This record gives sequence, structure tokens and C-alpha cells, in this order.
Amino acid sequence: MRLFLTIEIPKEIRDKLFDIQKEFGKDVLSTKWVAKKHIHLTLKFLGEVNSILMKKTIEELEKVKFKEFSLQVGKAGFFQRKGLISVVFIDLENSKELHYLKDDIEIGLLEIFPRDDSFEAHVTLGRVKKVFDKDKFVDVIDKIKINDKFEVKEFVLMQSMLTKDGPIYSVVKRFECN
Repeated sequence: MRLFLTIEIPKEIRDKLFDIQKEFGKDVLSTKWVAKKHIHLTLKFLGEVNSILMKKTIEELEKVKFKEFSLQVGKAGFFQRKGLISVVFIDLENSKELHYLKDDIEIGLLEIFPRDDSFEAHVTLGRVKKVFDKDKFVDVIDKIKINDKFEVKEFVLMQSMLTKDGPIYSVVKRFECN
């Protein structure tokens, strides 16, 4: 099974994030946009995991303790790879509670998965194929800001099944705050 850990984004915020995708015209860039129902914050990508490792992963994740906390949605940005714009995203505030949760997950899973210290709190909106007008692209990015907050009460172990029509996500297990 192909697994990852996520924090789900509330529907009303997903709706706003999805609407942002419309700000970019087809004359600005070619992008594979994330479907509205798939907009989320990835905590950790686990990759292909067999049933034995999945059971051990769940046992370790059940030991993670955290309290409910808020996340502030921020402004748009982009990642580059080899000098080319590769991802459009919305950042999330640099929340110490989020980083504590991420660290506790990493520590709990150290015996199963390698540690990932490259975490940047963001929500991917799209994977860029080509930018046609970089100036317009930067203008649009600079204008986008969302000031919504949401409460984090759980994180989710999610399965991602890749199909020719895009990924299909299904919840494996929810881990609630305590």
C-alpha cells in the first residue's frame, strides 16, 4: 500500500484554495491542479508499505500524543527545481505545535522509516508543467493571501492508490488529539 500522513483541510478552506487555482489563466501557466477533495497538508510520505509494516506503523502512531491546535493559512508561493517553477502552494504559519507533532511522528517512526527534516508547512495547489508568462505568474502569486484559521484535532494515515484518472485517497486510520 502507498501511504502518507496528513492533516485534512476543512471544506470551506479547501473551497477557497480551489478557487485560487482559477486566478491563473491558461496564458500564464500549464499546471496539473490538485482536485478539491485531495487538498491537504502532508506531514510525511511513507511510500509503499506492506501489511506487517503498516501494523507496526499504526502501533507507533497510536503512541503520539498532542493537544488540539490552530493553523493559520497564509499566502501563495512556489517551489523551484533546477531553476524552474515546479509547485504552486499556500503556506501555513510556522506553528510550534505543528512542528512538535511532526517531530513526535518522526521519532516514533524512526525504526521503520528514515527521518525527513525537510518539512515545510504548505498545501500543494498544483504541479507546474510550464510557465508561459513569469511576470504575470509572480503578480498573481504576490496578490494571493488567505487569512483563515482552522483547528487541528487529528492527523490521518491515508492510502493513495494511483490510477490513470488520478489518485484515489482512502483513510486507513485517524489519530485524534488527547
